[in-house]
Parts: sequence; structure tokens; C-alpha cells
Amino acid sequence: MKKYLNPFCLAWLAYIPLTLIVIKGGFYGFHLNIVLGIIIFMGITYWFRRKSSNSRQTKITTLLIASPIIVFSGIYLLRPSMFYTSPNFLIAEGIGILLALGYEKNIDRFYKVIILFLPLLIGVWVYFQGAKIWEHYVIYETFKSGETFKKAPSFTFKKDSIVLTNNDFKGKIVVLDIWNTSCPYCYKKFPILKEKFEKWSRNGNINFYAVNFPVPNDTLGEAETILKKRNIHIPNLIGPNALDSYKTFGKFSFPLTIVLNPSGDIVFWGDIERIDKTIEKLLNKK
Repeated sequence: MKKYLNPFCLAWLAYIPLTLIVIKGGFYGFHLNIVLGIIIFMGITYWFRRKSSNSRQTKITTLLIASPIIVFSGIYLLRPSMFYTSPNFLIAEGIGILLALGYEKNIDRFYKVIILFLPLLIGVWVYFQGAKIWEHYVIYETFKSGETFKKAPSFTFKKDSIVLTNNDFKGKIVVLDIWNTSCPYCYKKFPILKEKFEKWSRNGNINFYAVNFPVPNDTLGEAETILKKRNIHIPNLIGPNALDSYKTFGKFSFPLTIVLNPSGDIVFWGDIERIDKTIEKLLNKK
């Protein structure tokens, strides 16, 4: 029994600290998590498969090492909304097991070296590109660019004592950057918001707005103060309470950038980084 208990326990003992790396390190903690997940599970798989005395024991051992992946796969099937964590808790460990199998089977030294360097190469790709791709999916639940077309719901925003409705945004291309003061990703996107505003605001056919959806502990004027401290001089509108945000635009996560065409329809729904193509298309139609 010990020959099966050791790989099972070690796999779970490795799996739990890997989850803590993400919790403690925030969303971008998964860079380290993915690299370590691949390396650790690759090592565990290779070590215990080598110690197995027969084919049956080897297969059972590998299955026990993969048990955290199997368990969490079942959880994600029952709760698809948790799927966003899969690079950290499914894919990395699965890649580690597959690399161990490849290393074990391949006798060519060149390919063995490539396999040993793959975790680091994957980590570099995640750092420079993969994280952004997955972050976009987590926030916007799509890998697409953000271009869309749908009728805008009825909404009401305020600028000081002035109430603005859908009709007030017609006639021009309108960019709405929706944020709240408790959203760390919103602050992360502020430099990009500033960059896009400076790029497009000189065009008289385009209006930019930051739209703050207040959280309960916000003080009066706090949103405007935050923008000024970050040297972002964009008109700030106040939307409904962040807790009731779904009543306006349905299900979405902060931050969200929406582009309205001159007719008031939504033609972009996604990441501020990706709005250029949509704006260019709208300008070319004029």
C-alpha cells in the first residue's frame, strides 16, 4: 500500500501549496504557479514511475499522481464558472505529467534536453503573452477581440447634477470605460486608458468617458480625485451602484470598455487595449 500512498500524498501535498501561490501572489502569481506546477509534477511522475516494478503499478501510480487534476476537473464540470482557474490547477500539472511521459519514452538526448527546458519556455510565454490572453478571458469570458453588435440597454449616468441617458451619447463615437474604486485591474488599465484617450480625443467625432460605478464605501468625489492623482483628465461619469451594475448591462466584470457607434449601439465590449480597430472602422464609415 505504501508504494501507492507515497505518490498520492506527495501529489496532493504539492498541489495545495501551488494553489496558495496564486492566492498570495494575486492573479499574476500564476506565472510562478504554472512553471512550478509543470516542474514538480514532471519530477514526481518521472520519479515514481521509475520506481514502479511492473506495468500495472506504473499505470496506477500515474493515475494517483493525476488525482488532483481528476478531482478538480469534476468540480469544474459541476461549476463551470470556476473554469478560469484551470491554467493554475489543471493544465500546468497535466503538462508536467505529459512531459515526464515524453522524457521517459524518448531516448534521444537532444529531445530530452528540449523537454527539460520546456517548463521555462512556457513560463516565459505566459509572462509576456499567455497571462494577457487568459486575463481577457477571465474578465470578459471570451478570447475574441471584443468587437460585437448589440442594442444598448437603457442607462442613466450622472455628471455632477446633470443626468445623461442613451440619447445624450448619440451622434458621435463614444468610448465608455467602466470601473470602480475597489477593482485592482481597473487601476492597472488606467495607463492604457490615458494612452487611448490621448490618441483619439483630438478627433472631434469621438468622446471618451470614464464611468465610475460606486462601491458602498466611496466618498463624494473620490472617483474624480483618483483619476486626477493618476494624471487622467477624462470626463468622469457616475453610474449605478457597483453592486447593482448587472441591472444596467447584464453580467460583466470590471473593468469593461464599451464603444457606442453614432446610433448608440454597442459595437465593442471588452478590453480597452483592443478598441483601436473598432474605432478605425467607425471613422472610415463617416
